[in-house]
Amino acid sequence: MENGPGNLFEIHEHEDEDGVLRLSVVGELDVATAPELQRRLTRARVARQAVRLDLSSLGFMDSSGIQVVVAALLDGRAADVGFELDSNLSPSVARVLDISGVRSALLGTKADTV
Repeated sequence: MENGPGNLFEIHEHEDEDGVLRLSVVGELDVATAPELQRRLTRARVARQAVRLDLSSLGFMDSSGIQVVVAALLDGRAADVGFELDSNLSPSVARVLDISGVRSALLGTKADTV
């Protein structure tokens, strides 16, 4: 999906060996594309499908993206539906999560995740 000049955004889906739905996000996660990821994560939660979010191919993420990821974690916990952020992050995503102070909370412990 193109969301403006040069703004590539895609969500690739497949089931991991443990049955968890892997959503691999490619491109830029920003104010223009965050709603699409939020809708997909909401559909998975409503279907009670555990999700592993892979941001290893994400080139850029702004505060809108951070908000979607944090909300997915909190919503998953509240609904008792597994949500896990894959620890293999792109360098730019790792940096923005570190700067914002949410990386450790998002990666959490296995008890908090899928």
